[in-house]
Amino acid sequence: MKVIVSTGRLCTVTVKMCACEPERYGLWPASADKPQTAFSIPLLELFVCLSLECQVSVEGFCNTLRWKNNLTLAEVNTLYRALVGESISHFRHHHFRQRSLVDICPQLDDGTICPACPKADGDMIVTLDANFGLVRKQSSGTSVVEPLHGTRMFVDEKDVEEYLLLHLDSSKPHEDCSTFKAGNMLRSQKQAKKLDVTGVFGASCRHEMPLMFVNMSQGERLAYPLYVIDELLRRCEDKNIHLRVVYDIACVVASHLHKSGEGIPHNISLAVPAFHVYGHKLPCQIKYSTRRLDGFGLTDGEGMERLWSFLRRFARVTKEMTPSHRLDLLTDALLHYGRRKSNDLGLSTADHTQIA
Repeated sequence: MKVIVSTGRLCTVTVKMCACEPERYGLWPASADKPQTAFSIPLLELFVCLSLECQVSVEGFCNTLRWKNNLTLAEVNTLYRALVGESISHFRHHHFRQRSLVDICPQLDDGTICPACPKADGDMIVTLDANFGLVRKQSSGTSVVEPLHGTRMFVDEKDVEEYLLLHLDSSKPHEDCSTFKAGNMLRSQKQAKKLDVTGVFGASCRHEMPLMFVNMSQGERLAYPLYVIDELLRRCEDKNIHLRVVYDIACVVASHLHKSGEGIPHNISLAVPAFHVYGHKLPCQIKYSTRRLDGFGLTDGEGMERLWSFLRRFARVTKEMTPSHRLDLLTDALLHYGRRKSNDLGLSTADHTQIA
């Protein structure tokens, strides 16, 4: 068997690989069926950490090893071809399952639950926003298998498409008080023809834990925030939770709900983020600012902007991926971001308490 050791060099060793114990010899097989090549696990762990924290691509990682360990170009090419396969995705997912233990006890937190938000009773503050940098090219191919993470972070695209067909929102209401392009149907018609995913719409809690994400294919239509709000309400069924939603154009969402005849549900409050609210007219600032509404405290509502600053750095890698590989990498990145926020929650809460 050919083994790529921690330095990135290729060695030939005799190993009897057991399919049920891939880590027995500190090696990870490059394929599930009769592997001929294996990786040193410390090498893959280093790559996964660098890719999630520093957004290092496979090519960048291989070139780094080349100059650090004086690898030949042939060795670098061999390493690159081995790393771009399925093994990296399966390795990341294997370690996620080991860390979360969701296979042993599904009731355990899989990294998608905020430890500080109310679980059955109380006020839950959620921020919504879209990012148009996380695109995917149509020429990047199709997927044969489903994402390993399933719908852990990204909802089923078929459900979203069905919802969009039932909610044909028109252009922005006349009483719109801002120049933001979010929710504009006209913007949706200008989507790039070479992209099958034009962006990502997402939600996070007030503690910036990622909650739910949607692949967009029609611009930032009002139907996307409405879908996310409906899904969050569905998750809060049979619970005494009041949902406080912060969105750049919450005033437009409120107007749309009133005009459609649905009205705003009794267990929802809408607000505009503290920074974006100054792009609205004065009446809207008074009515929807998080600083003027009860129940929002000192929440600025800009948590999604901080999340996007981390996630958008994956765009140059994910835009060339197949749909399943893209969703798996973005999900792993979001789980990593949530893990950071969860681990630092005590310090951040203490800082916020001191400011308050």
